[in-house]
Amino acid sequence: MTLDTYRASRFDVMQVAKNVHAPLVSTFLDGRPQGMVAEDWQVDGTGRTWRFRIRRGLTFDDGTPITPEVVVRSIRRMLWLTRKDGLALNELLPESAAWSGYEAPLGCLYADGDAVVFHFSKRPRNLFQIIGQPIYGIVHPKCFDGDGRWKEPFCTATSGQYAITERSSDTIVLRSRHVYPEVDDAPDIVEIHTPSGATGERSNPVTDGRADLVIEPGFAVSRRTKTQLRSMGWSVVEEPGVEMYFVQLNGRRRPFDDGALRRSIRDAFLDALRRDPRFLSEDGVNPSFIPKGGVGHRTFRVPVRPRVRKAGAREVAVVLYPLGSYPFPADRGAQEAVEDSLLRVLRSHGLTPRVERFTERSEPLRRMEEGDFDAMLRWTGILVHDPYADLRMMLMSRVGALIPDHAGFFPRLIAQAEASADPMERQRLIERINASIFEEASIITFTHSGFVFMHRPGVDLSRHDPFADPMEFRAVIWRPTGLDSPNLHLIPG
Repeated sequence: MTLDTYRASRFDVMQVAKNVHAPLVSTFLDGRPQGMVAEDWQVDGTGRTWRFRIRRGLTFDDGTPITPEVVVRSIRRMLWLTRKDGLALNELLPESAAWSGYEAPLGCLYADGDAVVFHFSKRPRNLFQIIGQPIYGIVHPKCFDGDGRWKEPFCTATSGQYAITERSSDTIVLRSRHVYPEVDDAPDIVEIHTPSGATGERSNPVTDGRADLVIEPGFAVSRRTKTQLRSMGWSVVEEPGVEMYFVQLNGRRRPFDDGALRRSIRDAFLDALRRDPRFLSEDGVNPSFIPKGGVGHRTFRVPVRPRVRKAGAREVAVVLYPLGSYPFPADRGAQEAVEDSLLRVLRSHGLTPRVERFTERSEPLRRMEEGDFDAMLRWTGILVHDPYADLRMMLMSRVGALIPDHAGFFPRLIAQAEASADPMERQRLIERINASIFEEASIITFTHSGFVFMHRPGVDLSRHDPFADPMEFRAVIWRPTGLDSPNLHLIPG
């Protein structure tokens, strides 16, 4: 694991990074923009020049002052590292794309007195959503070198509400610094546990009383489990269905450089999964890249018992995440159904799967980033109503989900959708992206769901924005339940 904000779009990083690296502004408390590192902000009459006044007296947890100059250095670092990626903030600051050198000044971003000033090329839309992403959390200058590279994986100088006090292979302990607005009874200490292991044969965090809050992918939580939890006095809060779950076939190397083979596997996999009674998703099998209700959602037909296109006999590396420790053992069946369907379909195509399952997340993430796999089960999230910034990060950058763009025209379609004033045209453009992803079949989306937050009565999520991911603990009401400290269990999906 690392606390490098450049990696903060990764699930294993963002849950901690969001709480230890504070952005200028956040919308996670009550869904409204609230100053974090920035005390307040002003916008000129054109809507293009923004002044963010930095909170006076703010420091990192080692006592180093957080000044406008420090904030500029942190944001410049991310602009530099993503200067060729076409992210939304870079598009608003096009000067960064032609940056001649890391130390060269930027006229579009600088410190002025007690403020950080942005000069955008156009009036930004959803700016707070953009700059509130974990990748733009403010980090200590000691953590990165003169080229913006992160020095030590676990550089823990904290600008955020929480500081790390302990860590082990599967546990991180956070302690609140109480420097930003927070709800009454926000937790002082949070223990984050991420179970690892391929068998899932670990003690149950729900029934053995160790967990206050458990977060699990929605498609893997059955109605029976939700009913059981409620009978135990727990609450079940379901996030909107913005998380997509998919198989990725590596189209950059054999045998999956064959588009016809990928499409054959897509159809056979979706059909097999649809027939598996262990698959619990209430959304059913849904091969659309864009979730239901989102701009550009399409319904694609799943063939019934499709014809199989045989491949030559070949071993393929299938990378799987840990099965994890589910609150109720029966719910493991959902993930097992997905894995079994994929492996069975690969064999039906004449391929021999070599399963590589890892006991924690960093190794499969590294393999994904390096393209060192043939097939992989993955997931990521996308905004339903305003997908453009997410699509930029997914399809055009090296810091997002690294969705392949074999056709090579996604950047043009995204730019056209952003520039259009016609909602129907924007929808048609996103539909074209959706259809192209389906047809290319490197990404085989099989369902959408949100995370399910299962918690004891002492936890109250009513002030936390349900569309916000990951969780900011300063927005969670966490009253004592008899445990030494609040315990959050993140269940690998």
